[in-house]
Amino acid sequence: FAVNFQSTGLPSGQGWSVQLARGLGTSNGSLIQFLEPNGSYAFNVRPLAGFRASPSAGVVTVNGSSVTIRIAWSRVTYPVSFQESGLPSGTPWNVTVVGGGSAEGSSSLLTVAVPNGTFNFTFVPLRQGYVGGNGVVTVNGTGLQRTVAFVRVEYSVTFRSLNLTPGVRWSVTLGSELQSTTNASLNFSEPNGTYAYAMGGIPGWKTAGYSGQVRLIGKPIVVDVTWSRFVYPAAFTESGLPPGTAWWVVINATRYSASGDLADVALPNGTYRYSIGSGDARYAAAGGLLTIEGSAPAVGVNFTLVTYLVTVVTTGGPVGAAWSVTINGTTQRSTGTTASLPEANGSHAYRISPPSGYNARPSSGTFTVNGTTTDLPV
Repeated sequence: FAVNFQSTGLPSGQGWSVQLARGLGTSNGSLIQFLEPNGSYAFNVRPLAGFRASPSAGVVTVNGSSVTIRIAWSRVTYPVSFQESGLPSGTPWNVTVVGGGSAEGSSSLLTVAVPNGTFNFTFVPLRQGYVGGNGVVTVNGTGLQRTVAFVRVEYSVTFRSLNLTPGVRWSVTLGSELQSTTNASLNFSEPNGTYAYAMGGIPGWKTAGYSGQVRLIGKPIVVDVTWSRFVYPAAFTESGLPPGTAWWVVINATRYSASGDLADVALPNGTYRYSIGSGDARYAAAGGLLTIEGSAPAVGVNFTLVTYLVTVVTTGGPVGAAWSVTINGTTQRSTGTTASLPEANGSHAYRISPPSGYNARPSSGTFTVNGTTTDLPV
């Protein structure tokens, strides 16, 4: 009767053999067959390197019919442990040995049963923000341990300061990290996620958004922060000009025109030199220094008429005799050879009153003052 040994689990073409009583059968397929009379027979499956047979030995009884013994082969494996680093505690991950199985879990140590041989393996995180890798492991009759390192995937978050004076220190807190610089930008590196940020205050400066959030989704982010100076209004109030006369204040080459008798100038902290101008060139006001320290003072602007000395120089008159000159209704008397009056730029009429018994030539007329003293010979 046929005694059949049916094999499963071996690679195709793999040879194997069975010893039954005194006979030895071999095969490269899945079946080894013996022909035996009734009786009980011991069998033994010859060992194969790297495989384990079940059952590997036993007794088969033939009793008037054929008998089939099923031999299940399995690989002989060894524990290969993978110790990870780089992941936050409790983060799930997976390791797969190509041709040798896989393991998955949240422990930092995962073990895979691997047969003898050289195998490629991969390890991957089961959450975003980290990247794994791959490698090669060789098993040769014993277990072993490999270390694998995960790398956090990070993207840059760049804060750029706009309009800030070079050299001024500024700062940003992103999440729990604080950075400061005097340069034009600050750079952070973070994994995907949403992060709160806060700008540090700068004395004398302000920005529209001191805080906010950034969300990283697989690419860098740039946040522009526009700064402007705190300014304080300084009020310049004029006096002395004819009503309706235009006037202005000039600071750092910027002209601030007045409205009526008031000119408002908004400036940050600092000391500034200013000058005053007028649409009527006959009038002038002194400039000066303006200091702003968290508030601006009121500045009085006193316009005065700019005059130049007009001198009448006489000849021919008697010594010590009294005479006078009248200009624009103002009379100046003299007993000498000269008489002087201050006059503004422009054309002016004059009249001479000579000493008794004398005539003046010319006795009247007009003259023009143009930014300098004027002599009138009589």
